[in-house]
This record gives sequence, structure tokens and C-alpha cells, in this order.
Amino acid sequence: MSSALVSGMAVWASVIASVELDSDHERLQGIWVGQVGRLDAKGRFQGEGYIEIVFQGNSITGWKRGHEWLGEGTFSLDPAKKTIDVRGVKGDYRERYLGTYELRGDELRWATTRGGPRRAKLPPDNEDDVVLVLRRKK
Repeated sequence: MSSALVSGMAVWASVIASVELDSDHERLQGIWVGQVGRLDAKGRFQGEGYIEIVFQGNSITGWKRGHEWLGEGTFSLDPAKKTIDVRGVKGDYRERYLGTYELRGDELRWATTRGGPRRAKLPPDNEDDVVLVLRRKK
């Protein structure tokens, strides 16, 4: 294979990854509402409370139960791996939260840790991880 072809394929792969990043990043923008909870031993979602998340640019803000403010932060995505990293900057949640996500139409499923260096998986494999099941607010 010629070096020009290999180089061209690498550029094309980079463009595709960039478009996918823009796509997921753009699709997340706005207000999302739903439940935060856990999965039980049979994989069924057990909601623990209402949550509202706002994605604006690279910023994220969250509220729970009757609009109790959770905090603000920044987020980044890796759409190829379907990972989301959130860093709290204001409020009670000033840690780094590493998770994975699924984005299907107007539904977002997101597994995250309660902070620290470990990444939560979807479905979670650690009882301390939480799952957010959100729908785009219309």
C-alpha cells in the first residue's frame, strides 16, 4: 500500500472521528431530565430520584429533587469509546467523574462513579456506580 494511500486513510479516519465527536457533542446540548439510580442484581433500573442536567458547550450543570442545585463542571466525550469525563468546578461535586454513555435519539443512559480514578461501565459492574436515565426536555 502506498504511503499516500495510508496517509489519506489516516486523515479520513480522523475526519470521521471528528464528525462523530461533533455529532454526539451537539446531540447532548440542551436540557435532559429523568432519574438517577442503580441497576439491581437482575439488571433492572431502580430509580432513586429526579435529576435535570444541562449541557451547554463544554459545560454541564445539574439539579435534583425540586431543583436543588448539584453543581457545575465541564465535560468531554470520546465517542469512539462512548466515554464521558466530567470535572466538577463549582458546588459540592468538585471531583472527576469518569463514565460511559449511550445516546439513542432523545434518550441518554449514562453510568458514572461517585468520583475518583475508576471509570464506570454501562451496564455498571460496581455497586457504587450510579446510572442516569434521561430524556431530552422538549
